[in-house]
Amino acid sequence: MTIKTTSNVPLHEDTQALTASSELPSLTAQERSQLLTEWNTTQIAYPKHKCIHQMFEAQVERTPKVSAAIFEEEHLTYQELNIRANQLAHYLHRHNIQPGMRVGICLERSLNLLVGLLGILKIGASYVPLDPTYPQDRLSFMLEDAQVAALITRQGLLEQLPASSTNLICLDRDWPAITLEAQVNLEQRVSGEDCAYIIYTSGSTGKPKGVMGTHRASLNRFNWMWRTYPFTDGEVCCQKTTLSFVDAVWETFGPLLQGIPLVIIADAAVKDPLQFLDTLAQHRVTRIVLVPSLLRVLLESKDDLQAHVPDLKYWTSSGEALPLDLAKRFQQHMPQAILLNLYGSSEVAADATCYEFKPSEPLSYVPIGRPIDNTQVYLLDESMQPVPVGVEGELYIGGDGLALGYWNRPELTSERFIRHPFSTEPEARLYKTGDLARYHADGIIEHLGRIDFQVKVRGFRIELGEIEAVLSQHLAVSQAVVIAREDTLGDNRLVAYIVQHSSDPALAETTEAAIEQSSHWQTIWDETYRESTATIEDPTFNIGGWVSSYTHQPFTEEEMQEWVSTTIERILALRPRSVLEIGCGTGLLLLRLASHCDHYCGTDNSQVVLNILQEAVTQQGLTNVVLQDRAANDFTGLDAGTFDTIILNSVVQYFPSANYLLEVLEGAMQVLKPGGTIFIGDIRNLQLLEMFHASVQVQQAAAEETRAKLLQKVHRQIALEKELLIDPRFFSALQEHYPQLSQVQVELKRGLYQNEMIRFRYNALLQVGLDIRPEIELSWIDWENAGLSLEVVRSLLETKPEMLGITGIPNSRLLMDTEILAWLKSQHSPETVGEWLEVLQSKRYAGVDPETLWALCQEMQYIADIGWSSLGKFGSYDVVFRRRGEQQTEQPKEIGPRIRRELGPRRPLSEYINTLSQNQELFKLIPQLYGFLRTQLPAYMIPSAFVQLEAFPLTPNGKVDRRALPTPADERPELEVSFVAPHTPTEEIIAATLARVLGLKQVGIHDNFFALGGHSLLAVQASAQLRTTLSVELPPRSFFDAPTVAQLAELAMRLKADTAAFVPLPLLAQPRAPEPQQQMFPASFGQQSLWFLHELNPQSTAYNVFVNVGLRRSLDFSALELSLDALMERHEALRTTFAMLDDQLMQVISPRLKMPLAIKDLQAVTEIAR
Repeated sequence: MTIKTTSNVPLHEDTQALTASSELPSLTAQERSQLLTEWNTTQIAYPKHKCIHQMFEAQVERTPKVSAAIFEEEHLTYQELNIRANQLAHYLHRHNIQPGMRVGICLERSLNLLVGLLGILKIGASYVPLDPTYPQDRLSFMLEDAQVAALITRQGLLEQLPASSTNLICLDRDWPAITLEAQVNLEQRVSGEDCAYIIYTSGSTGKPKGVMGTHRASLNRFNWMWRTYPFTDGEVCCQKTTLSFVDAVWETFGPLLQGIPLVIIADAAVKDPLQFLDTLAQHRVTRIVLVPSLLRVLLESKDDLQAHVPDLKYWTSSGEALPLDLAKRFQQHMPQAILLNLYGSSEVAADATCYEFKPSEPLSYVPIGRPIDNTQVYLLDESMQPVPVGVEGELYIGGDGLALGYWNRPELTSERFIRHPFSTEPEARLYKTGDLARYHADGIIEHLGRIDFQVKVRGFRIELGEIEAVLSQHLAVSQAVVIAREDTLGDNRLVAYIVQHSSDPALAETTEAAIEQSSHWQTIWDETYRESTATIEDPTFNIGGWVSSYTHQPFTEEEMQEWVSTTIERILALRPRSVLEIGCGTGLLLLRLASHCDHYCGTDNSQVVLNILQEAVTQQGLTNVVLQDRAANDFTGLDAGTFDTIILNSVVQYFPSANYLLEVLEGAMQVLKPGGTIFIGDIRNLQLLEMFHASVQVQQAAAEETRAKLLQKVHRQIALEKELLIDPRFFSALQEHYPQLSQVQVELKRGLYQNEMIRFRYNALLQVGLDIRPEIELSWIDWENAGLSLEVVRSLLETKPEMLGITGIPNSRLLMDTEILAWLKSQHSPETVGEWLEVLQSKRYAGVDPETLWALCQEMQYIADIGWSSLGKFGSYDVVFRRRGEQQTEQPKEIGPRIRRELGPRRPLSEYINTLSQNQELFKLIPQLYGFLRTQLPAYMIPSAFVQLEAFPLTPNGKVDRRALPTPADERPELEVSFVAPHTPTEEIIAATLARVLGLKQVGIHDNFFALGGHSLLAVQASAQLRTTLSVELPPRSFFDAPTVAQLAELAMRLKADTAAFVPLPLLAQPRAPEPQQQMFPASFGQQSLWFLHELNPQSTAYNVFVNVGLRRSLDFSALELSLDALMERHEALRTTFAMLDDQLMQVISPRLKMPLAIKDLQAVTEIAR
């Protein structure tokens, strides 16, 4: 169908705007006239030749005694304000400030700010706003670029200003001299077409650009508002916008030029929504201009907002796109108020179009309305021709509101302020906005987005290219892309994506980096040992610091007992007599092995733990033990051939690099006796790194978490991995580099508890100095190809072969984790965790726990050497069954025989180990980037999140595909400070609140709220939530004074002491009676997960928590039983069991449930028997 008229273009919400010129319908003469002329007939007379200050002076003549401005407890009449402004103007004139010059003004909102602005305009100069909160580098650029002839400020801000030769005028310091000047108006030759101000906005080149706004443009915008929405007697307006934002021009002068009192609101009050609303109500303010993000906060702050500010009739949304849901919400909650949606920019005196919402108007989109007075709007195609109604075009603006251009940027001015193609006036121009829009049939305009990468965030116009340009100046950044994201409704934030320099010398592995890594872990373990020692009951079993990655809770004593005992058993099988343990820690192995040895040397780089361990060694009378404070790679003073066994258990993951590990192994081989063994225990498997992080992230995820976001989290955790992981093939490859290695054996961990230490770690044994035995050729049987099962293996062993090798055995310990990773990497599986879990529950898996094979060997008189598969699927394992001798009843004392295995092509040793130096640099880089940007950009331009990518996604034509950039993970970003968990209930509440507001999983007590991506509006949300949860008033300004959890908690406690209104949270809620009948509910996602794991392995107690409580005094058993019954009655969770109903897992809550207290009296039993 050929479209010929605008009536053929439907307008629905899902309409896709036509863009290609070949698709555009032709315009009739009538349609063209409507678009170019009828809808742009906006000519209205106004005082175009006047200046802002002249209009103010005329108002002074009309209302000299009327209050002009109010700030806190101060106020000025029109006459008083005019006199002060005149005196400043004369003072500037005395200091050679002439019409046409630029004068900077750097002041907070106050009465003096008004005096400064009017004084500059009265001298005929242009004012240049300089925000005191900007970085000095940015202020320095603006001062130099604008070539200001003077700078008006106050003494208290001098330290924040850059060093400059500019003439400084401090109003507080110089006011006595200023008051000596004349009080009459200063006559200067200025006109409406002269520049009134230069406001700097973000620039795509990396530097801000100054927009030159005229008196005429501002007065045209003022006059339109005065005419369309005229002031009435008794009205009051407020000024609460930073001077660097163009909306402040109307806020300041629009009311003043009409005799309307202006209430100036301090920044602290604006940042506190309740205080802000109270101020508006107190002064009976009738009009307000605000960005949509602030409008949302105010609507959420009061349920009865209409009643709280009944005088506030006009609400003007400006500065950024107004979301549809917010407009509807305003209609619902503020039916008696008027909402105006203004569209514009600094280049057009703030506003070019306006739309007034009707209270009961149905909304399907948010209009930006029609042009205001003396303004023309054109929607044009690439050929600069008007597009039909309903068709997308670029928005161009003409008329009296246009700025003069960009200060000192003639090329950019020519590019953005083009010749007016539809005007007969030779000087007429159009401003090329870069915005996309379309007309509706009634002439209303709908904004559709941007052509370029300019965005609006919390009302600030930001050129993303400026941030990218600054980021690219950092030596470690190869490429940078910044985008604005709204992953949470109403929270539009900046996110930076970076690619690091691969050749950056800072990323090279260095001795310094190794020292830093070692120091890092030493500090962590020192603190861990100090904390754990304070609470440990058994000094020989100090398991402080052993924490699950899944739950962030300590492993149970039973898990750790199994882990220790299986490790001890394997080492004792080597018959150690002279032992060197590198990294002996709290002595979990040393205190159990030393009594079996003649000589035992334990080393550690933590003097804290050695002091603690020495006490335990002395108490046990282990005179054969020597403890030494030395680094793992320090073998000085140790003679060659001193030890027959060297132990590195759960240590190598804290080494800084592959080279460091090799240095330690080389030193160990030199002090080892011929035939001795190096036992390397608890090694994290690099082959399973992705599987491990996938498993952790999924287990911690909410049911609605998407696969894409989870995979991104996994990749982030891999990138930020702080520990050294080793591919098991590394140890086999070692033999080619170190001929003194006679045998290498990699073994899976023993144990029944299905925790990460058993599933994702392994041991390696290196035998040194014996004659190298020839490799045995073994015919391997592939588990899958041969269709093996336990019954088949048993039948094979019953034939009593001397040796049997089976490869590729599916490891039941990792079946769930294998499925998790496969799901995350798939493209056709369910999208969310909850959906995937439903699919997973219907699957059945066939795997073999290695412990099952070890048990089979015990029964069948075989020995099993079980290690990771060399060429099979990652996570599967191989087993070599060796027949025992007739008299052999236990595991062998030596390492098993050398079996020939196909290991694939050899690689450099370093490729079998992850590289930590790049990760370490990333830890440093993000805080560095925050700090670097803070010195170059204002706070509103600093991204709230950084995402590191190996490469940017590209479109088919090779450009960065910004739509494909991943959503930032909700992980806490790397900061200059390490993560420290909350210690007190108050810290926990504050940390949880900030995490929720910031969209993060956790927040440490020393993390800076703003470094985590917080800003003033999020501070408002956090303040409101803490008011409820803490019952204490922490106003939003508190976050600026005390930006960390620890500081906020301290402040809250001070307020608790000082304020009777502080009500501490009760430790327990009031008891409530349980429901009298049995209740059933569908199981939660977390319950379903644990149910599935139980069904997969019913014997596992991995998720059981065992607690032993020691009581030193007599116990009232009756009271204890009554207490337990009361707990059962109070907490439904303790009365909950699970059952399957119609293939759905249900939680069943019993109305009454008593648990008999089992009592066993061991007083008459010997201590050993206990």
